[in-house]
Amino acid sequence: MSHPPVPARLHGQSGSAYLVALLALVVLSIIGLALALITQTEMQTGASEMTLQRTFYAADSGISRSMARTFSHFDCTPMLGTDFVIADQDLTALMTTSGLREEVAVTAALPINDPPCPLCSINNAGGTEEKGKQDYYEVHHVVTADAQRRVGTDPQRLAQRQVGSFFALQPWPKIKDCYDYVGSEEAAKVKM
Repeated sequence: MSHPPVPARLHGQSGSAYLVALLALVVLSIIGLALALITQTEMQTGASEMTLQRTFYAADSGISRSMARTFSHFDCTPMLGTDFVIADQDLTALMTTSGLREEVAVTAALPINDPPCPLCSINNAGGTEEKGKQDYYEVHHVVTADAQRRVGTDPQRLAQRQVGSFFALQPWPKIKDCYDYVGSEEAAKVKM
């Protein structure tokens, strides 16, 4: 019995499978590193967006708090960032060590317009001695809230958002303390 002849090896092909496998491994490694870099960038972008959204909602809560205070206590005074701080509830453990928080500064609720309102004549009936004097109005207010996300005592802020809002109350009396802010330095802080 004779065996078929074994083909002679070509000298140029020896070890070529090793080189092809090594080249494929390098290409796959580069693709893997690129995907890891893209994923890391997307995670950082998502974290930044979440921080900005939390700061926006903190400013929005400052507006809501100012509106509620004006409505319930006839109080138009501004709130400083040190007076109104929102602690991050999702990161309580981190917050105790780092002091992660939103500081919200809210301007005074400035009355900008006070036209007569449809319900005011009912509320004013019998309320005044002088004919034509009106005790109640539809009072339009404007307020601005500026929220800053901070860590500890670091003066550098992580994010900042500013929100402005108009709101109207009727029937509403003219409150002298609110009108005192019109034309003051506090009025210059209001952004519309």
